[in-house]
Amino acid sequence: MYPGIFGDDRLLMPARRGFRGAGIESGIYNVDWERVPVLGTFDNLVDEAGNRHRAQKLAEQVTAYRRTYPQAPIDLVAYSGGAGLLVMTIEALPDDVFIRHTLLVQGALSPTYDLTDCLEHIDGTLVNLYCPTDWLFLGAGTQVMGTTDRVHTASTGKVASIWRRACLTPR
Repeated sequence: MYPGIFGDDRLLMPARRGFRGAGIESGIYNVDWERVPVLGTFDNLVDEAGNRHRAQKLAEQVTAYRRTYPQAPIDLVAYSGGAGLLVMTIEALPDDVFIRHTLLVQGALSPTYDLTDCLEHIDGTLVNLYCPTDWLFLGAGTQVMGTTDRVHTASTGKVASIWRRACLTPR
């Protein structure tokens, strides 16, 4: 589970309880942004190079897990700014490593972000949950500060846009 830019996994506790309540017994790992912020938590949003570097490390962890447990399903979930880090992680996977399902909740990526490389690593589905009424953070916030892929626009967590089609066509 990838938290938003605040990096506070306590905000993911309701999701964790929901997964457990739905009968999910798999291990749940919370990703840490592992960054000493210069601009506060906004570093986790605006530092694309740092995020890609962190995503590469996370992709290595996912790959090691896949090599150790080749039959185990891997599902990834991200919230807000964590959606960018999650997509970058999937893009950094080796050609033979696949994710089963991916859930992006109110992601802070641009709605025109090219998901081609990401979708090539997903065997199941990629679902984007968006909230058209989030005018503050995912509307004005990403227009001013930019999305994790450095586009100044309302994010896909607010508008969805072309992702509706992309979510229907994983590998």
